[in-house]
Amino acid sequence: MGRGVATHVWRQPRTVPYERALVGDAGFVAEGDARFARRRTLDRPHGLDPHPILPSALATLPLEITFPEVFVPADGAVELGLALAGAADAPPLSVRVEARFVPLHDGAERAHAVTVLAGRTPQRATVPLATRAEGAGMLTLRLAAADGARAGASVELVDPLLRGAASLVTRPPNVIVVTLDTVRADHLSLYGYRRPTTPFLASLANGAHVFDAAYAQITNTRPSHFSLFTGRYCGDIGIWNNDGPPLPERELTLAEVLRSAGWRTGAVTSVGFLGPASGLGQGLDEMHVPRPGQHPLGAETTRTALDFVRRHAGEPFFLWAHFFDAHLPYQPVPELRGLFWQGPPPPDETVDRTLIPPDFFDGLFVLPHVEYMTAMYDASLRYLDEQMRALFATLESTGLLDDTIVIVAADHGESLGEHGIHFVHAGLYETTVRVPLLIHAPRALARPGRVAQVVENLDIPATVFALIGLEQPESFRGTSLLRDEPGDGVAFFEHYGRFATGMRRGAIKTIDARELKSHRDRVWPSLRLWYEAPSLQVFDVVRDPAEANDLAPAEPELLRENLSLLDAWRADRAHRSPIAGRVDPKLTESLRALGYTE
Repeated sequence: MGRGVATHVWRQPRTVPYERALVGDAGFVAEGDARFARRRTLDRPHGLDPHPILPSALATLPLEITFPEVFVPADGAVELGLALAGAADAPPLSVRVEARFVPLHDGAERAHAVTVLAGRTPQRATVPLATRAEGAGMLTLRLAAADGARAGASVELVDPLLRGAASLVTRPPNVIVVTLDTVRADHLSLYGYRRPTTPFLASLANGAHVFDAAYAQITNTRPSHFSLFTGRYCGDIGIWNNDGPPLPERELTLAEVLRSAGWRTGAVTSVGFLGPASGLGQGLDEMHVPRPGQHPLGAETTRTALDFVRRHAGEPFFLWAHFFDAHLPYQPVPELRGLFWQGPPPPDETVDRTLIPPDFFDGLFVLPHVEYMTAMYDASLRYLDEQMRALFATLESTGLLDDTIVIVAADHGESLGEHGIHFVHAGLYETTVRVPLLIHAPRALARPGRVAQVVENLDIPATVFALIGLEQPESFRGTSLLRDEPGDGVAFFEHYGRFATGMRRGAIKTIDARELKSHRDRVWPSLRLWYEAPSLQVFDVVRDPAEANDLAPAEPELLRENLSLLDAWRADRAHRSPIAGRVDPKLTESLRALGYTE
């Protein structure tokens, strides 16, 4: 009573409860020395904020005090000290103390009162509010003399406080977005693949949100990342290719929003064409990019990412980490090359070099043998899984895992011979557009679960905003993936060069590749069968995940209905003409070295 220690409210956006004291207040037990370290509130009084009476004040009855927005804990009660002021020989005074709480959101208004006999010695008045749940609202205290004849009497009020049940308080959560380049969902053991490619990610499934039908918005790297970090389709931005212009400054990115809200922001990319010249550096405090001509292994990307984590562990941070190890030439580290392939590589006479565009041999080592290349690709996935294990292990050992949202996604998949498409991310089949998506969030923010609904990568920023309590800017199209019914059951995607568009609605997938027919000059030998395939295709990818049975000929009404939805989507996006921009010759050379020849 009457300690005179200033108290404050640290508001946690869209999460409860709020921190309600300074670091040194006895109402808290520290669990770390870092700034904003987690603290657990005990069942101790906590000061009201704003605080019109500190540490004590004289008042004349009747009196009304309003606290416009306070946090009231579960089973909350208002507590204050009350003493009679004035002449020393004045008789004790009965004072009626009423507390009225009006929730800002859902909940019934609460009003209770007690009567206290105030004398020269401060008496404690405790007014229970009978609140069943924590929440914010307006609190009004009314004090009046029970004897109307004594109106105008003076009393001393000491330390209005709130008492309630214990609460866990955390700082704003960190956000890590991992993008695994060229990773298709169906080759991860997380999704039931026959080989143990991702045992660690599979072990996370019970404690995370795993999305079984997540789709990238386009089938190559740069514009896919543009879409993922802006929550917009390529048609909104006007860029569809890796060798296109950078992300325009007019586009708002996830990093820009988080930095403006107080997060430290950084990125670690594994290829140079995702560096600052791509426009993806917008909103980043620091960006680590390999030197020209260098393509670091995932372990180096992991080390750089964890260095960022350790340096900024004392403040909320956002980190984007990009891994390129699953991309051509599918050359995992030596110790993993025998994981799924026994013996030496296939002899030269068993390979089919017509499967690979000639330009690829200039900068890539490839051995066009489907079984061998698939085994090497799968071993590369295992290597990526080990990087995820290292990332999560460090977050756990440093005490950051429970305060960090980790999103593991992919920019597109890869074809390994399906539909006659070999070792490139071309076509709009499931192999290239269906991608893994896993979200590990603190349990206080989201319960884990497995999600079967169709969702899109562009929903990722909206999910982050919902989890950390920031209002979503209007330019972001997506919705949170952690709602009871995430997404709207529809995903749209495009091919680089705008050769084709596609849509999945429920179980039904539609591909419109009519534009491809006018670009025969861009169809490599390995894409010949896709070029020769029907322009319009419909598949039930739940019953037919290999997309072997085209429903379009037998169900023209279904095709017509889905094409009308695709047409409406294309019209609503108001697809822009490609943004004009000078092509950087260094970028062109870098892309060619990585096997991109578009």
